[in-house]
Amino acid sequence: MSKHLPENRARWMKLLGNSVSVPVIEVLAKAIIETGVFDLPLVEEVYSLQQELKELQMMALIM
Repeated sequence: MSKHLPENRARWMKLLGNSVSVPVIEVLAKAIIETGVFDLPLVEEVYSLQQELKELQMMALIM
């Protein structure tokens, strides 16, 4: 059996959706959350950087 996903995204999403049990999805979700990707300080920092970028873009348009 091949260990690679099919090239067609729709196909592998369907295969994944049809073959993954709820406990597996829970474990994957917990693992993703534990990476810290959703931690508030990180989200706030990204928002702050986006605001700063917008301000710099506005300043560049004015000049």
